[in-house]
Amino acid sequence: MAAHTEWMTFFGAKSYRTRAAISDREVIAEADYDWSAVPGALRVGENAVANIKRATDYWILTGMSPDPGVYEIKQSPWVAEVSLGADNLRHYMVVGDDDSVDVLAKGWDWEAGQTV
Repeated sequence: MAAHTEWMTFFGAKSYRTRAAISDREVIAEADYDWSAVPGALRVGENAVANIKRATDYWILTGMSPDPGVYEIKQSPWVAEVSLGADNLRHYMVVGDDDSVDVLAKGWDWEAGQTV
């Protein structure tokens, strides 16, 4: 079976932290975040079937995942605690199946790798 390698690089990183999943059903406390900017997030009044159709249509139209598992946390208290705004840092969160990683960095880049 072929697999794809992908690389995500954070530049100007100042700090990071890892967190284990909070339960068997959730990696992070999803209710603590505003998901309205995530294209694949369930919308108010939308059922699961409509959500899957809308997310699939988005993926086909744009070629981008509607819920990539990598997010920027806007107005993050962690940025204020660490940098006091002087470093122009942004808070990124990468959510996996069993844990998550938070990174404070100036930005990031993603590169698709080769099929292995």
